[in-house]
Amino acid sequence: MSFWDRYLAPGDVRHQRQHEAAATTATAQTQAQALAATLPINPRHQREPRIDAAHRQRRQDGLFFGGVAFTCFSALLTRRALIRRRLPHPAAFTPSNAPPTGRAAKVDGSFDAVEALSLATLNVCSIAMVAAGAMAKLFDIADLEDLRDGVRRGVGFDVYGGEAEADKELEEWIAGVLSGKEELGGGGVGNIQRKVAEKLRELEEQEKKGREGKK
Repeated sequence: MSFWDRYLAPGDVRHQRQHEAAATTATAQTQAQALAATLPINPRHQREPRIDAAHRQRRQDGLFFGGVAFTCFSALLTRRALIRRRLPHPAAFTPSNAPPTGRAAKVDGSFDAVEALSLATLNVCSIAMVAAGAMAKLFDIADLEDLRDGVRRGVGFDVYGGEAEADKELEEWIAGVLSGKEELGGGGVGNIQRKVAEKLRELEEQEKKGREGKK
């Protein structure tokens, strides 16, 4: 509305102008809601809901204390295996009541190798689990999305800011489509959907060219 229509026009004319402006605003809002309801959402741009603080704490504690319990269990198995290997070989000057057999005890090299490899794998996995849990608690990481956000912040990428120029251009274009009656061409919501689809394809092509240029 102009300054004349808002303040200097007669009362009935001013009331009519205000009613027309309100009707135009309501129509634009209805078209925007219909457009948002009919357009498909790109799953690549859809952000998954994050877990709450209690769930994050339980996940981090479960990983860390589970790794501690697994480490204790693997250490117990390793200790029992070492004790069992030392029992057939008594220390020096230890009397033995067993009758002499005349030959040394048989040694199964393949079994010993498999047992040593299994114990080493258990120990390494348990220590790695403890380290992962400690790092998760130290840096407050509960899922892969937290890890991605940390890497992006480390390289200087704004996680929640997005691309300012592209967002501003898209906002200006949508505002022009919804407010400009001449650009609709009588097509209504269908024409808006067609224009939005063309704009999205144009933005995808620009993004693809940008990635190819960076490579």
